[in-house]
Amino acid sequence: MLICGMRTLTVLLLLTSSVSVHAEELSLAFTGDVMFGRYVKGGFRKIGDGEKRLFEKVAPLLKSDFTVVNLETPVMKKPKKKSPYGTRLRFVATPADVLLLKKEGVHGVTIANNHSFDMRWNGAKETPVVLKELGMTIVGESFLQEPYVRPTYVKRKGKTIAYIGVTSVRNGKQRRNAPELPFAKPKQLANYIKPAVTEAKTKADYTVVVVHWGAEYKNHPPREIRASARNLAKLDVDLVIGHHPHVIQGTERIGNTVIAYSLGNFLFDNTRVPLRFGGVMKWHVDSSGCNRRLSFWPTHYKRGQLWPRPAKNKTFKTIAKRMTKLSKRLKLKWTTNDDHLAYSYSTCVQATEVAQP
Repeated sequence: MLICGMRTLTVLLLLTSSVSVHAEELSLAFTGDVMFGRYVKGGFRKIGDGEKRLFEKVAPLLKSDFTVVNLETPVMKKPKKKSPYGTRLRFVATPADVLLLKKEGVHGVTIANNHSFDMRWNGAKETPVVLKELGMTIVGESFLQEPYVRPTYVKRKGKTIAYIGVTSVRNGKQRRNAPELPFAKPKQLANYIKPAVTEAKTKADYTVVVVHWGAEYKNHPPREIRASARNLAKLDVDLVIGHHPHVIQGTERIGNTVIAYSLGNFLFDNTRVPLRFGGVMKWHVDSSGCNRRLSFWPTHYKRGQLWPRPAKNKTFKTIAKRMTKLSKRLKLKWTTNDDHLAYSYSTCVQATEVAQP
């Protein structure tokens, strides 16, 4: 259309991170692995030895509209003082332990992981009951009937977020008549959860996949995990949050999907470096849904003092360098600030008219 001798040219402009963040920004937060203790010969070894504020130092980092951690342990009201099933990699926690998370701002937990069946049928059955009694939202619950993968819906600031929890790692085989763990090998993962994602797309504004996967103690996600991530991106989910390797791995963006391959340990009894390193990953999105950003807040714990704390000074630089370096290999470039890393991106392309002489 011509106006006063001017011709109008329609161009596409990408909305960049320079656009100011809307006041009603939505924020979601995630951490890596959390356990409160394990069975050893002669009894149970508890993290914190009765410490009442295990998460007090990281409470400011956990603040978001909805915060989820990977709870890598069954929860029982009266666990045995000695393991009835042997001591090799047997974890358990109590309601009082979980309340320590809730007290410091954690809203939900994912329980789809390889330790979900540590206390066999009794633990698998009791865990979701206890968590619901405590008012904790559950992601990745095991069910006795299909569908075994079910989205968990959360409403915040006028938006609905669908969380889908799944694991590609398990200890032992599925037991007959026990709740079915939402499990699939990496190659089948995307197809396995596709019905749940399809449902979520009709009911939610954003979809988050929380997945227990990968190889323990490896710096980089294996080839099969990278391939699985690409398949998940094809489902057009917004976020993929990973854990299980017990170390921080890099973050990648494939199209509009962000994949954090592993957030490391948050509360655990692994004491070697870099197993003591973790962090809180936050995802922020403005009210338009277009302008999005990530922030990563490094955490660590010390030998003999295993509760998490914000990383500072030399430790912060070490963890920030690790995340930055590993993510750069995946073509995602973090910006380093004083106490966190940042990354911004946009998912929208807007058509506008620009006058040309």
